[in-house]
Amino acid sequence: MSDPSIPDLVSSLLPPSAPATSRRFLRRWLLVPPPPDVAGAMSDLVSHLLRSDLPLPPGVASAPSLTGRVVSLISQRQASAAVYRDVVAALDAASTALREGDGEVVRPLLDVLRHDTGIAVSCPEDLAERLGEARREIDAVVVRGDGRDGADAISDHGDAVPPAFFERNEAIWRGRVRPSVLTESDHVRTAARALAEAVAEDFLGVPRGDGPGGDGDDRPARAAGRKNPVAQDVFNNILGLRDPTQALVIMGMETSKKDKAPTATGEDRGDG
Repeated sequence: MSDPSIPDLVSSLLPPSAPATSRRFLRRWLLVPPPPDVAGAMSDLVSHLLRSDLPLPPGVASAPSLTGRVVSLISQRQASAAVYRDVVAALDAASTALREGDGEVVRPLLDVLRHDTGIAVSCPEDLAERLGEARREIDAVVVRGDGRDGADAISDHGDAVPPAFFERNEAIWRGRVRPSVLTESDHVRTAARALAEAVAEDFLGVPRGDGPGGDGDDRPARAAGRKNPVAQDVFNNILGLRDPTQALVIMGMETSKKDKAPTATGEDRGDG
């Protein structure tokens, strides 16, 4: 139980700016002390860092901290692409530290790592190779960066369908996973193309078969510049008509007032 009259040992040992992961690590070691050789390795590591004037290798200080929640998400197959990108960033930082770090830092760090994780590593090169294997496994599936390249760009069919409609429905998953492993994305492109062609034909007056070869594949492009009666309802995430009357005119379905007014025949007037 916490006693306000007794100062917190972790807060006394670490600076106020220490990350939460460091606080949890130290608290765990205080509650369950490591073996003497591991504690000695940590002491050597801290002593060397205090004496050394050399900066940490590039990227190490800014590497994301991986918590137990990350391990849980990965083991339960629920980790997102963003989580795996953080894992790759941490792997890169660890690889940099192993390649460019001072031997007086790497050797005791490996001793602590072996005890804390149970991973059997004999040398820095062995661990670096294992980190590289994990990174390659992730890179084979997850796209780094925003992934908005030509291989996995958001559907764009000009003005036939408001671009914001595709942006809203595809941005949440585009650029996360490589298209080669997400084969279902091909169906999305086919459906988006079919939607744009239907809008171009039905509501923009671009008839089927006017394109080269008579297949109508360029209907969305030929609809550019025409006033589009189709608008996006951002609240309900659907497409609708701005003015149904205008749409009827485009489709040639509106009749004139003269046609709507019935003409009285002689029989209707009672002649005869």
